Amino acid sequence: MIKDDLPCQAEPASALRARELKENDVIMANIHQIRAIGLIVLLLYGCTLHTEPLAVLPIISPDASRHNLAGIQAYHAGEWDLAKQEFSTAIQLDPMLAEAHFNLALTLHQLGDHQLAAVHFRRAGDLAPRNRAILDSPLYRHHLGLASTFERHWNGGYSDELATSSP
Repeated sequence: MIKDDLPCQAEPASALRARELKENDVIMANIHQIRAIGLIVLLLYGCTLHTEPLAVLPIISPDASRHNLAGIQAYHAGEWDLAKQEFSTAIQLDPMLAEAHFNLALTLHQLGDHQLAAVHFRRAGDLAPRNRAILDSPLYRHHLGLASTFERHWNGGYSDELATSSP
């Protein structure tokens, strides 16, 4: 009898099951590695998600810049109404000051007036279409419906109301 003529022996069920479990362990290890990489990306990306008010050089419009700066100080102190007043004054003095519109929008967001915030976010983006600090802001992107599902979940799951508010 030639060795190749031996009948095919099936792998015992226990050995087959053990191999399947080992393959599943490898798959699960890969899934855990992918999740770990995703978490690292989230943590690194999350470090850049905080949106801060923007200052402007006083050369552009000294009076408006002064009110914008006073608004930033009030914003950081959590004095939302005062910040709103200062940013609004800056806009009255210089309606083309994109940073003041952006800062007012941030303040309106803090006050819960998302519809008016969207108006000022849109105006800031229109006035400064190349300003990455404005365009890449998570709050700007949320209020104008530009945020990805990932961004919405990562930023606390802002409601779809923000994405659909219209001027």
